[in-house]
Amino acid sequence: MGLYEDFQELLASRYSPEDTSVILNMLRVVGKDYTFEKQETALSTEVGDDTEALIKSFLCQKLVEGLSKRSIEYYDGTLHRIYERTKIPLRLMTSDKVLAYLAQRQLMDGACATTRNNELRVMRTFYSWAVSNEAVVRDPTLKVKAIKCAKVVKKPFSEMELEKLRIEAEKKKSPLKWCAIIEVLSSTGCRVSELCGLNRSDIEGDRAIVHGKGSKDRFVYLNARAQIALARYMDSRQDNFPALFIGEPAGGKGITERMTVGGVESGIRELGKKCGIEKVHPHRFRRTTATLALNRGMPIDQVSKMLGHEQLSTTQIYAQTSEENLAVSHKKFVT
Repeated sequence: MGLYEDFQELLASRYSPEDTSVILNMLRVVGKDYTFEKQETALSTEVGDDTEALIKSFLCQKLVEGLSKRSIEYYDGTLHRIYERTKIPLRLMTSDKVLAYLAQRQLMDGACATTRNNELRVMRTFYSWAVSNEAVVRDPTLKVKAIKCAKVVKKPFSEMELEKLRIEAEKKKSPLKWCAIIEVLSSTGCRVSELCGLNRSDIEGDRAIVHGKGSKDRFVYLNARAQIALARYMDSRQDNFPALFIGEPAGGKGITERMTVGGVESGIRELGKKCGIEKVHPHRFRRTTATLALNRGMPIDQVSKMLGHEQLSTTQIYAQTSEENLAVSHKKFVT
């Protein structure tokens, strides 16, 4: 297939036949004085294509830095996708090729702006490492601007919604466990992976030590409701398994294993459906904790430390100032 045929196929997937015809004719007019040649599409097998070696070295560095397995897998998958799609060694990547890849992800795959920005961020991280280690001469992403993303307001739970989830948790098959999960998530703002990684020995009175991203431990704090819910749950346990939260016994006998991230997520989603609350997931508890803390006067640097963030800008993404609090503050400080 030629350039016009390829372009027509791409247009037909997004536009009406009439619009496709108009755009294609415009391309013919503009391109009448140009000669186009199709580039070789096979992956480069030239001597000197050290893409695989570069990716492995980069991932080893990230592993040493303490990145999670999930993050390393994301870096690996993204870099290999870019390599396979662009058909050129990463060492020879250009700004034009980066832009072409991002456009392809948008037009052919329907990748949203957030996804494309995340992939661009992976490329920036990779080439920053490659330049600093003298693996490449220049960073091809420097001339590529970040993609504008629509700002979507992600709402925290209201206090009424939290109460509804608490009531519904008491109706679960293992009510004491699910009540404890909700209270720990609400009090600490910890990540669901951190919750699942907790052991009994990590609880120290009104605080717990969680194992965060990058193998960084930190203390999180348990309010009265969380302490009481945990005590009730632990008193109901008749096992010596070290995990704080365990899965349901298989066949009604024995213990399966510590709860998984997927197990917590599905259980929380089920609670939300029964309550009639939309978009219920563990991470929303984290956002709610940050928002409530900030709205009630906790300094943002302390909220950031509580959540395990390295940068305050990350904390600000989670935090939402309610319109009600904004109105009160306006009356206090402006009028």
